[in-house]
Amino acid sequence: MKLYRFLFVFCLLIAGNTIAQELDKQIIMTLDGEPVYASDFVRVYQKNLDLVQDESQKDVDEYLKLFIDYRLKLREAYEQGLDTTLKFQREFKTYRNQLARNFLTDNNVTEALVQEAYDRTVNEVNASHILIRVDQNATPEDTLKAYSKIKDIREKAVNGRSFETLAKTYSEDPSAKKNGGELGWFTALKMVYAFEEQAYTVPVGDVSEPFRTRFGYHILKVNDRRASAGEVEVAHIMVSQKPKDTVFNPKDRIEELYLKVKQGEDFGVLAKQFSDDRNSARREGKLDRFGSGKLNSEVFEKKAFSLTKAGQVTEPFETQYGWHIIKLIDRFPIPSFNEMRGELEKKVTKDSRANLISDALVASLKDHYSIGDFSEAKSFFSTYVTKDVKDGNWAISDNSTLDQPLFKLRDSVFKYRDFAKFIYNKQVNKGLSGDKNTAINNWLKEYVDGKVLAYHRDHLEQEDKEFSNIVSEYRDGLLLFDLMEMNIWNKAKKDTLGLKTYYETNKQNYLWDKRVNVTMAKVNNKADAKKVRNLMKKGVSEVDVKSQINSDESMTTLFSNGTFNVEDEVLPKKLKIKQGISKVFEEDNYYTVVNIKDVLPAGPKTFKEAKGTIVSDYQDYLEKNWIASLRTKYSVNINDDTVNLIKTKLED
Repeated sequence: MKLYRFLFVFCLLIAGNTIAQELDKQIIMTLDGEPVYASDFVRVYQKNLDLVQDESQKDVDEYLKLFIDYRLKLREAYEQGLDTTLKFQREFKTYRNQLARNFLTDNNVTEALVQEAYDRTVNEVNASHILIRVDQNATPEDTLKAYSKIKDIREKAVNGRSFETLAKTYSEDPSAKKNGGELGWFTALKMVYAFEEQAYTVPVGDVSEPFRTRFGYHILKVNDRRASAGEVEVAHIMVSQKPKDTVFNPKDRIEELYLKVKQGEDFGVLAKQFSDDRNSARREGKLDRFGSGKLNSEVFEKKAFSLTKAGQVTEPFETQYGWHIIKLIDRFPIPSFNEMRGELEKKVTKDSRANLISDALVASLKDHYSIGDFSEAKSFFSTYVTKDVKDGNWAISDNSTLDQPLFKLRDSVFKYRDFAKFIYNKQVNKGLSGDKNTAINNWLKEYVDGKVLAYHRDHLEQEDKEFSNIVSEYRDGLLLFDLMEMNIWNKAKKDTLGLKTYYETNKQNYLWDKRVNVTMAKVNNKADAKKVRNLMKKGVSEVDVKSQINSDESMTTLFSNGTFNVEDEVLPKKLKIKQGISKVFEEDNYYTVVNIKDVLPAGPKTFKEAKGTIVSDYQDYLEKNWIASLRTKYSVNINDDTVNLIKTKLED
């Protein structure tokens, strides 16, 4: 799809640069009379410089042509009103909110939490817990009841009662009836932060004090701690669940290959020859090293981590992808902090500990916006709000003070009356427990913190230039995607007549290379290969050949069928392309015999066979003509002086 190419040329990553700032007011061109600033061009040019593979596009003049096309498309998107559609507005709002989260953080607190997460990641914890459920908004009576119950259970555990028995008897976690509350081994960022905090701070063998999460009250017993398993590097052979070759059963094939490994045959050679994971097969089955939780198959991970010595091989096992054999190449300890920093930071900012980051951010924003204390407001509301608030029956009464400013955020004013409405809604929804004035002070903090954070989030474009630039490019990217989808991509897919006309005009571009339909026998010794060839020449079936050559103790011969390009690497390099049984070829310590059943000559592909490529080419054709029409529709005037200034700045 052309989206990839578009995002490649105009990717949405951004880095500030001084040249763009220097050219902030310089106009590089006008498009239908509207100015386009040099800073916009330079920012896009510089950030994409290392991504552009076509050297000619690194030339300012050549890149300017791409930039003009980009701005023409953007102008057309607004002309078609794509920025007003509900689909665009919904997607843009989602993107903006996601992006804003990256700018609503306190870096110092984040760094400390990232370091803590790393320090915990290097160790795994085995723990058990008991849960007594209580809703976050439960009444004080229900909360106290739950707390008293968990406290009593802890006393029993501390005094020697079996934690497992207590969990099965009292825990309101449904799984406890079977597992006795045991959670198994886990590491940092796998549990809510309050739970993790107890798991990593309570001594091994001890039971924690009761603590609360959104699920209720817990006690936790730390059964053990150990160093994390780190990462492993393995090679594997995979037989797909849906093999192209229907002659064999996947489970039978993997058992045959496993037998060959046990016989001492080279694992890497077998992987190259027979593994259906072609990406790793080219590397003798080797996968990039990985740690726990990194793959999409827990079964595969467990098998890989069960291997302890280099060279050790698993027995055949099944995953959702097929049947596998794994060979251990090496094991690695936990990566360094710097290697894991980026991954950990993403997880920390999405974890429950993000509340700590938010609190630190709000404190710094209050300083930024010069938010003072609220002693006068606290004094006023302590008398203005009556005890009826405890029962949720307090009502706002007329008072001139309510029209006074409580605080300001730039040009936005929040009045006493606004906070009074906040209190009213709070007590109506939840009522009040505890001391009235303490509750009002907590509500005031909650109200102010929320307004400060919301204001900063809503005005990030004005407060942060980097955020403004990124949001602008997100907006442009979404608009251009919708524009291209509507005017080019979908049109090309649905225009059946246009596609067929384009195909008929350009048939010479859609050709098959010469191909062969073959049956191949792979044999691991020359003597058996000669026997296989003789049997194949006599017309003996594959099943009968295998029954005569192979045995339960020795698996020497495997067959494969398919149609291949004559240059395909699967075929022997010196194979003569003609019908019949080939000679025996020796490659990669294997002997191959090929039965060429049919030679398919080079020739034109049918429309159906080439449709995917035709659609892509037709999209290019439509886009080229469409861009030409946009250049006619909209006037573009280049400011040569500014272009020359840009060249000078970039050369400095």
